[in-house]
Amino acid sequence: MKKVILLSLLSSFFLQCNSQKQEQIAKHIEELTTITNTDSKSLIGKWYLTGTYVLTNTGRKKETDTKCQLQSYWKFYQEHEQLKQSRVTANGKDCSELISTTAGNFTLKNGDFIYFIDDVMYTASLKMVSSKTMTITTRDFYLGKDTLIEKTYEKR
Repeated sequence: MKKVILLSLLSSFFLQCNSQKQEQIAKHIEELTTITNTDSKSLIGKWYLTGTYVLTNTGRKKETDTKCQLQSYWKFYQEHEQLKQSRVTANGKDCSELISTTAGNFTLKNGDFIYFIDDVMYTASLKMVSSKTMTITTRDFYLGKDTLIEKTYEKR
């Protein structure tokens, strides 16, 4: 009898904690989908990759981008009161096949670029260099090490 009561108390506790987490996640997603920064609107348009750099202790090393990578782009747009983004990747022999991710919400807050691709949340650092140039810096594994990767984009 004690085991049954203990088990039911533990189950109740875990269910209650789980529902609070879901509410917090839903609230966070709602906050991310609201336009809070007018600078975010300056992103609206297509941004094409112009360069990829690996940032190391010894400096900034330029990587070689393929023809298809240079034809790939981020698309930012506004739908109702929400800002949306999707990544479009060029593929195929002549890079004519365009594959788009599912459109997701994004926000800019204190230089952090928080975005969703196919229902997965990512965080990167976004810096507007000019009205036509931006950089997005992410953490990734490069040659087996946790490394900063900086990609520059040009608005066209």
